[in-house]
Amino acid sequence: MRYDLTVDAIDFNLSAYDGFPESVTIDIFNDSGVSLGTLGPIDVPVSTQVPVSIAATGIKSIRIMGINGGPTGFSPLINDHVFCPDGSVPTNDLCTDAVAVVCNDTFTGNTSVATDTGGNSTPDVWYSYAGTVAGQVVTFSLCGGTGFDSVLRVFDACDGAEIDVNDDFCEAQSQLTLTSDGFSTYLIMVEGSGSASGEFSLTVSCDPDNPAENDSCDGAIPITCSETVLGDTSSSTDTGGNIAPDVWYSFTGDGVERPITLSLCGDGTDFDSVLRVFDACDGTEINVNDDFCGEQSELTFLSDGTSTYLIMVEGSGSVTTGGAFSLSVSCTPDNDLCEDAVPLVCGETYSGSSLYATNTGGEPSSDVWYSYTGSGIMEDVTVSISEGNTQGERIKKSLS
Repeated sequence: MRYDLTVDAIDFNLSAYDGFPESVTIDIFNDSGVSLGTLGPIDVPVSTQVPVSIAATGIKSIRIMGINGGPTGFSPLINDHVFCPDGSVPTNDLCTDAVAVVCNDTFTGNTSVATDTGGNSTPDVWYSYAGTVAGQVVTFSLCGGTGFDSVLRVFDACDGAEIDVNDDFCEAQSQLTLTSDGFSTYLIMVEGSGSASGEFSLTVSCDPDNPAENDSCDGAIPITCSETVLGDTSSSTDTGGNIAPDVWYSFTGDGVERPITLSLCGDGTDFDSVLRVFDACDGTEINVNDDFCGEQSELTFLSDGTSTYLIMVEGSGSVTTGGAFSLSVSCTPDNDLCEDAVPLVCGETYSGSSLYATNTGGEPSSDVWYSYTGSGIMEDVTVSISEGNTQGERIKKSLS
């Protein structure tokens, strides 16, 4: 088997039909055909999948030969083939390297380049949760933001007893709940059902006795332009707006007046949401939105460049249980596109920034647009950028 690229790690399962030899050797070669080593003999009983892991720098091809006392060779079936071009299996590929998770947060990952360490015959990754409160109810959920048929398993230790398992809680996704004893560390396996693998979003929700750190406005988490944050309102309290749990974020201007767009539209939000923006904690509501994109919310407000704005994420109407969400912040200027060019008038000075604009042409950099309309007579028009500008904005000189 020859690959289209060189790889540094390969993982797969071998299986054989009845009548094939019962063991194989695997020769490994680089791009020049030079041997990188041989694995085996490897026993491959009929109707059994045998996991094989190969690690070597610059693997280009492998050759599988059957051992049956003669020169005849064969290529058995290769199942669940995973290769890592840079050997980059996830850091939490093994239970002993499980990533610690905490209440009221969301964690993303990908099992497609992981190895199979147990459970189903699919690649898996590991997380750990350390209990702190006796009797605390903790929910682990792959509902929303997971792109394959998933399975969740919880163990009392690496190589320990399986405490719980779930498949297909929310259609093809999984969710399970456990009650923490307050001191144990629980190991969570994320894997696929059948042969499935891919990207996932794991949300950890705890009961209201342990709310999110931004449960109240005075604990608002700062967010900035071009940032996307993941969160969960499930275990938070209701601090205003609708009768639904909510969490808080804050946005402070960067010195430039600009429109700020906040959006919950996307795969990461799994409940009917509402967005609110205030000028201060216990202040005036500047803007609110419900159902901009289906049941999700999006709004735009104008930042004066210096003030701090408070943002509430909550549920709509009677959505009192909350859920996981993905909040994106966009600071694209009003005149980001040519059709939205700002009209110029002779004798006036305009300030702006291309810092969060897109690239619509010219140099390979972000740009903003202005327009000038003549007065009906031929005239020389000079457009210039003042000295001291550090953002690299450019307006082309026009003559009309």
